[in-house]
Formats: sequence, structure tokens, C-alpha cells
Amino acid sequence: FLALERRLRTQGQWAGLAELYGSEGKRLLAAGNAEDAAWWLARSARVHRGQLVDEAGAGAMYAAAVAAAPQANDIRQEYHVWCAESEHYDELANSLRQSLEFVPNENKSFVQYRLGVVLETRLNRVEESLDAYRAAAQDPAAAPAAEAVLRVLQARGEFKELVAFLEARLARLDDPTLMVTVLYRMGETCEGPLADNVAARQHYERVLDVAPGYLPALEGLERVYTRLGAWAELASVYEQRAILAEDPAAVALQRHRAGAVYDFRLNQTDRAHDQYRLALEVVPDFAPSLDAYTRAMEAVNNWAELARALKNAAHSTKDANEAVSLAYRAARVLADRTDDLAGASACLQKALEVSPGFLPAVLLSKEIAARQNDWSAFHRLERAQAEMSDDVSRRHWRLYAAAEAAQRLPDADPAQLVRDVLREDAAHPGAVGLAER
Repeated sequence: FLALERRLRTQGQWAGLAELYGSEGKRLLAAGNAEDAAWWLARSARVHRGQLVDEAGAGAMYAAAVAAAPQANDIRQEYHVWCAESEHYDELANSLRQSLEFVPNENKSFVQYRLGVVLETRLNRVEESLDAYRAAAQDPAAAPAAEAVLRVLQARGEFKELVAFLEARLARLDDPTLMVTVLYRMGETCEGPLADNVAARQHYERVLDVAPGYLPALEGLERVYTRLGAWAELASVYEQRAILAEDPAAVALQRHRAGAVYDFRLNQTDRAHDQYRLALEVVPDFAPSLDAYTRAMEAVNNWAELARALKNAAHSTKDANEAVSLAYRAARVLADRTDDLAGASACLQKALEVSPGFLPAVLLSKEIAARQNDWSAFHRLERAQAEMSDDVSRRHWRLYAAAEAAQRLPDADPAQLVRDVLREDAAHPGAVGLAER
């Protein structure tokens, strides 16, 4: 036998060599030596495949070898390679199915997944491929198989089956990260294609049981709670998102949203005010919360808190016009509604530092000075207004008012002010009257 083999190989008589190997395989098989028979049949297949380029002969010998020793995974694997290269996908699928009897349990999911790929992509037998993917996905680690199931079900629009599959897969998982991913997919499938907000809510809430800070689930609950009118739960979601947010503007936005829900949906004004206040603690000039909070404080006559919020916003804003307006509003509240005239004056000072010619702030400053009998401040303010005025008549009036205030001061010179007016208008009735006094 060996001499004949050597001669056939040396002379390149490949057909004879293939026949020699095949005959030996058949002889051993008839003698009950299946494993050795499979080995010789596989050698015959290799000659058909490599030297003879005989696809049909190679296939027949590989099939005979696998049939002789179905448990010989190395020969079966070689057969699978031949099937794929020669595009004999039906034979490949059948062999993969048969091999499931012989591969170790820990390797079955890989074979099932490969079977699914062949059935889906090569044979277009999607229903059968889905069964193979499902079988492979019984292994919790077989993520590609599970993803293939989801892809097929999604493409077929079988969304209820998709959710049911995920629920079954969830029961086999113990990794919190994977559990969160599966639960979230269930939630978004119920929310979207199935339009089942009640079920979506349940799945999103289950996500938070595993990962309380999972932002996509919080965002999903925000949408679902809004549709369901679950306002208390929605407010809680906004509060949770505020706790998780790092950017001050994002914190303020979530606090304001929570406040608006308490305010307009739940009629819980105290909790609404707390949320607006918390928003302003991180961003004092956050306009929506500032507007809501100041209206609320005005409604309950909490003037000191109203002024505090306006003052903080004035110090925080980068907009000069806003700073002036807010500081003046704070001063007006303190001056009109409280006894804190010193606080009002400080706010006016802030406004005038930014805009020295802001007339409402000047007028209120003079009003406060008069109420406090602070004629020195009143005198200084009138003089400053006179110096800034380009209108002669208005300037004279300011100097006249400054002179009247100066009469109340021990170290001021009202006569000089009168002389300044009379130098420009010798007949000015006010100045003449003061001069006579």
C-alpha cells in the first residue's frame, strides 16, 4: 500500500491516489473501524479538492468522512470550510445541525449562532435562523446572538415578541450593566413602536431600581409621566436629574421644571417655591425661576426675600442693563416695602456704579436721603445732577435744590451755589430768594 501510494504521488497520478485513499477508507469502514476510515476518506477529499480541483469528488469524500465519524470535530470543521468556500450552504447548515449532538455543551451556542448566520445571510431562511439565534441566546454571554434576535424581530415589526424575548433574557442575566441595557430597550420599545406608556413606565422604573442615576431612563420617564399625567412622579424625576446634573445651568433648568410641575400641576406652592429658590442658588439670574420666584414672593408679601433674590441676580448677571434694572428693582422693594433703607441705598449704589446717569436710581437715592434726613447725601446728589446737565434751566434748578439742602448743613456754603446761579441768570427768582435769606 505504501509503495503504491509513493509511486502515485511521485508520478502525480492524483486520481489514482484519491481512489486509493477512498478505497482504504471504505475498506476500514466495512471492517468497523470508523475513525480510521474517516481519516482516509478525508485524505481522499483533500486530494480531490487540492490536486484534482474536483469539487463534487471532494464533497462526496468529506460527506462520507463525516458520516463515518460524526464526532470527529476536526474533520467536520474541515468539511465546513469546504462547504463555505464552495458555497454549498445547504450542506453546511445540515452539518452544523448534526454537529450539535457532538460538540461540548459550552460550545453549542457558538455552533447555533453560526447556523443562524448561514440560514439568514446565505439561504434567506429567516424563520429558521431566528430559531437558531434564540437557541444560541440561551447562553447569557452570547450577546451577538441576542442582538441578532432583536434585529430580526425589529425588522419584522414583531415588537411584542421582542419585549417578551428581552424579558426572558433578563431572567438569565446577573450583570447590572446588561440588565439596565435590556430593561431600557424594553422601555423604549413599549414607548415607541408599541405606544404602551404604562408598560414603558414600568420598564423605565425597573431600570432605576438597578441604576438610580441612569439618565436615559430618567428622560424616558419624563416623557411617559407627562403623557400619563403622573405629575408627582414627573416632579421627582426632575429633582433627581437636578441632583445628577453637574453644569449649574442644567441644575437650574431641572429645578425650575420641578417647580413648574409643583406650581401648575400639583398646586403645591411651597414645594414649587423651594425648587425655584434652589434653582436660583446655583444660577441667581436664571430668568424663568427668577420671574416665578419673585412673583411668588410678591404674592405672599415676603418683600425681604424678593429683594434678596433680585439683588443676587443683579450681582450674578453679566448683562449690564439687567444688572442696573435688577438692582433698582431690589432697591425699590426695600425702600417701599421694608425699613431697610440702608440695603436699598446699597442696591442703588450698585446700579449707579454700572450706569451713573440712571435717573430712576438717582431720584430714589434722593428720596431715601430725604427720608433719612441725610442732607449731605441729598446735597451731593443734587450737585452731581447739576454737573451732568447740559440744559441751563435744569442745571439751575438742581443748584437751587442743592443750595436749599446746603442750608441744613453746618459746613456747606449755600451762598456759593446761589452765586453760581446768579452769575448765569441774575434774575433767577429762586436764587434771588435764597440770596435775600
